[in-house]
Amino acid sequence: MDAGHRLTDFAVDNRTKGTRVAAQVRAAARFGARLRGLIGQTLSPAAGLLIVRCHGVHTFGMRHAIDLAFLDPDGRVLVLQRSCPPNRISAWVPMARYVLEVAPDTLQRSATTIGDQLVWPSPASRSDSSSPGALHQ
Repeated sequence: MDAGHRLTDFAVDNRTKGTRVAAQVRAAARFGARLRGLIGQTLSPAAGLLIVRCHGVHTFGMRHAIDLAFLDPDGRVLVLQRSCPPNRISAWVPMARYVLEVAPDTLQRSATTIGDQLVWPSPASRSDSSSPGALHQ
């Protein structure tokens, strides 16, 4: 991923199921990084992008389908969209605070379902203090 995204990778885990969702996730907290998302990029099975302050995404300019998890402020999964194809607009989820974009089939492999709680490192444990807070580690 490019320099417009956060420079520190972190893992996102499914606390409810005890599974790892993605091992190499970056946060997109700034406007430009959120707007650009994963356009023109290919995700490895372990990678993802956590978009902060987000209620919906688009896949215009994407090369491949992606899985989407819409999360509330506590990291609870509100809505899942699996294998969202390129050149589409996702669901609009007003209660979402974050959207996690991962490679297709990632959510199924991690057994992630609606209501699960996803967690990631807190800003205090990372060099990037503007990143999203972790959820009750």
